[in-house]
Amino acid sequence: MTATLHDHLRQLDPATLEATRPFLEEPSADPWIRDVLRAYYAYFWRVLREGVPPRPAEARLLEDLARRLPDATEIETAERALAEEFGARGYRFLGGYTAAYLGPYVWKHTERAHHTVELPDRTVEVDVFSCAVF
Repeated sequence: MTATLHDHLRQLDPATLEATRPFLEEPSADPWIRDVLRAYYAYFWRVLREGVPPRPAEARLLEDLARRLPDATEIETAERALAEEFGARGYRFLGGYTAAYLGPYVWKHTERAHHTVELPDRTVEVDVFSCAVF
């Protein structure tokens, strides 16, 4: 039987678990942002450490987010509201799934650079966006 990420996280020693504490104790100039990130952290903890199936964990995440976003009745509407609120606070927010799990990407600055890329059969023009201040 192949070990899963969940199996690995359940075997973490107390010192490793203790290393996650700074994330929860990190002071933030903006308590709203801290609370949203903590809601996602708790979601990851439930799924990856406690083995809660993704759907019930997502329902709990939505409950946690709804405390900050009263009109959020589903994850998609919550994430749209999060994007708006993060934008109002000077940040960018990208939600959705990465692999099998919901996750927030939050950053402050985006830089756009245009490049010409030579492929074996043609040349294409592409824009590359770099994100900073996470």
